[in-house]
Amino acid sequence: MKPVVAFCLLLLLGHSFTAHAQQTTIGTLPPVITESSGLENFTGNDSLLWSHNDSGGQPDVYLFSLNGQLLQTIHVSNSANVDWEDLAQDYGQHLYIGDFGNNANNRTDLKILKIPLEGLPDTVAAEVIAYYYPDQTAFPPAGNSGRNFDMEAFFYHNDTLYLFSKNVFSLTNPGTGYTKMYALPATPGNYAAQLLDSLSTFFPVTAADISPSGKAAVLLCYTRMYVLYNFSGNQFLNGQHRLYNIQPIFPPKQTEAIAFKDCASVYITAEDGDLLVYDFSADFPPPIVQTGSSHVTICAGDTAQLFAWGGNSYAWQPQTGLILPQTAAPFAHPAQTTLYTCAAFNEIGCTDTAQVLVTVENCPDATPLTCKIWLEGAYQTGMPTMNTYLNSAGLLPLTQPFNRPPWNYNGPEGLSAPFVLPPEAVDWVLIEVRNTTSQTVVSRRAALLLNNGFVQDATQILQGTANPQTLLYGLNSGQNYYVAVQTRNHLAVNSSNALQLAPGTIVDFTLPQNVQSGEKALKFLGAAWAACAGDGNIDGVISFEDFNKYITGAGASGIYSDLDFNYDGMVNIADYQLYQNNVSRIGVPAIRH
Repeated sequence: MKPVVAFCLLLLLGHSFTAHAQQTTIGTLPPVITESSGLENFTGNDSLLWSHNDSGGQPDVYLFSLNGQLLQTIHVSNSANVDWEDLAQDYGQHLYIGDFGNNANNRTDLKILKIPLEGLPDTVAAEVIAYYYPDQTAFPPAGNSGRNFDMEAFFYHNDTLYLFSKNVFSLTNPGTGYTKMYALPATPGNYAAQLLDSLSTFFPVTAADISPSGKAAVLLCYTRMYVLYNFSGNQFLNGQHRLYNIQPIFPPKQTEAIAFKDCASVYITAEDGDLLVYDFSADFPPPIVQTGSSHVTICAGDTAQLFAWGGNSYAWQPQTGLILPQTAAPFAHPAQTTLYTCAAFNEIGCTDTAQVLVTVENCPDATPLTCKIWLEGAYQTGMPTMNTYLNSAGLLPLTQPFNRPPWNYNGPEGLSAPFVLPPEAVDWVLIEVRNTTSQTVVSRRAALLLNNGFVQDATQILQGTANPQTLLYGLNSGQNYYVAVQTRNHLAVNSSNALQLAPGTIVDFTLPQNVQSGEKALKFLGAAWAACAGDGNIDGVISFEDFNKYITGAGASGIYSDLDFNYDGMVNIADYQLYQNNVSRIGVPAIRH
């Protein structure tokens, strides 16, 4: 049994403790475990644990249930228990027994025993990982200041064993109070332990473990416990840490074994036979992952960007067809329809999941069309640009708003998350391609109007395409069409001529000569021509009916409204003035509702 050292200089070292933890005694150990000094989970059953006795005990490891029932004993036939101090495991294949206790700092036979778990044998011959510390040259070192080669804590991670020295603090010996972290391969052999790092813990480290996700680790220090998190790779000591009290502080429990129960709680054994659960989840709220959409449809060969938020880090599966799968916003280009699962983690690896189905369709060829239009009210004279208030205020919807009368357009155009909206977006518009003879609609597509007047397809935004265009489907490359633009509250505009819509075609509705009825269909704003505001009931005529509708919404603010003619999120006198200045204007005859 190891002596417990009482420390009282906590405040001098500036450590702070959290009150957001819960300690519960859930049972007692089997009587055969008289001095528990190592602890590990039984893979596949959360209610079973492995442990062993401290120095001088039988060379046995014990499997027991949470109610203290002994279930299995594995005897190590080829090694004595010189000073067994901790347990580690590699995903249920092997247990590693740390025979490296070294109170006197004089051992030259340090080793870790590797035993198989397959079939839960009664007796095994251990493979030996023998090692030494290259920075220890005397056994023991002279004086107390250099005696930091007692080891009671380690864990397994990614084929490597990480060891943490006990680091007993002494006021009279400078340089004490640091745990040193060493690394060893998890394969039998004879090695020089690699010194990687150190951390001032003040309290002696008596056990360690790493969380199932590998995103957090714990160092047990008798009546204290460090939670290490937000580290990179194997830099466990270079991230953040929190320090917790293990009760009672005095007289202290002699706690020398720890194992993660789940992402935010641990099992701890005390040498008086108690089995504890220590829960620190209140300090690390679990993530609640959200995705921009649960279903995305793309054309074969296209790419869509997926979005998630609510976590500190992310992992998407399967990784097939994904670029940057370890980020919140990977790019998906699967060859076939694929269901992706996003796992979001908080700082210590607690996780939540959400799924996104990416449906891959064989789509007809798209015809890209470049359109430009100014909207009165949104247009800022002298800039020249349009305001983006609806966007910056979070009022602009992520999906197209024309799926209602009078348009009744049920297209799926939309974006998956607010932060995907380009900051230049002003509002949604509806692009229509019309037959030259009958003016019937041949193809429609909702897209985002940018503040520079150009219209960009949502698909292009998701793909990161810089050149704003609208993608139209079902067109005959050898045929001419009229092109029209509808908005939520401006008179629609139609092209003055039928056009052959080859790739690269530009329809500039800011020039009267390109618009049916020319200057009569637009409003001159001093330096630019814009679509006329004030069609609140969207019937193609600005009349007293629009005033009647305006009255029903006047005074509203912080809304996305068809009566907000200047796009500032409010319905007020400024919108009335825009309506009043355009009373009696009549839109394109073919586009009246």
